[in-house]
Order: sequence, then C-alpha cells, then structure tokens
Amino acid sequence: MVLGAVLIIAGAGKLALSGSDSQHETIWSAFSARSPTASLVLAGAECVLGGWVLTGVRRHWAMFCAFCLFAAFSGILARELTLVRPRICGCTGWALGEPYLSVKTQLGIGLGLNVLLGVLCIVAVKRRESAVRAIHRLER
Repeated sequence: MVLGAVLIIAGAGKLALSGSDSQHETIWSAFSARSPTASLVLAGAECVLGGWVLTGVRRHWAMFCAFCLFAAFSGILARELTLVRPRICGCTGWALGEPYLSVKTQLGIGLGLNVLLGVLCIVAVKRRESAVRAIHRLER
C-alpha cells in the first residue's frame, strides 16, 4: 500500500505543478519546461501505476513496473549528483529547498529513498510468493 500511495502522491504533485513557475529550478521543472506533454504523460502514468499497485491486480507486473520507475528515477538522481551545479529533484512535484541541507545531500537522500522503494517492490513480491507457497502447502 505504501508504494502505491507514494506513486500517487508524487505523480499528483508533479501534475499540480507541471507548467507552473517554481521558485527553484528542479530536475522536474526543467524536464517539464522542455517537454510539457511528456511531463504530463509521465506524471499521469505515475498516478495510474500507483493505483495499479494499490489494486493488487497482476501484482508481479505492477511491482516490476514500479521497480523500473524507481530504478530510472535513481539513475536520474545519480547522474545529477555528478554535475558541478546539480539541481534539487522536485520528485514529488515541489522543491523542498531545505536551507540547511546542500543540494547534493538532498539528492543523496532522494536517491536513497528511491533505492529503498525499489527494494520494497522486490520484498513485496517475494513476501507474496512465500505466502502463496505456504497456503499451497497447507492445502495438501
């Protein structure tokens, strides 16, 4: 449930701020300005994926797609960390811009959270498989 909720909240945040002027240049705002249609499609797809994860329908595929999305976002953040002048992520649709944390620290935290969410996708699938095997053993 947490994974689906995170995807819906992040996608909705991106949809809410797509095309608006932000006080901070973020990775998301730069992408949104460069490709408004693609940003709307991606944010909408993130919301739909979150709903799919919440329904549990074809759970393996939903978790695989969520894992791929978190992996892609992790790659984007890792690349941004290598830049001389990195930008804040804007992954949830807004820039936190915490004044006491450097941009690289914020990116590192975002990267860590994306990796954690990817690991949770794997754990959710494995846990479900273990539960199904246990039920099948009981039925025998």
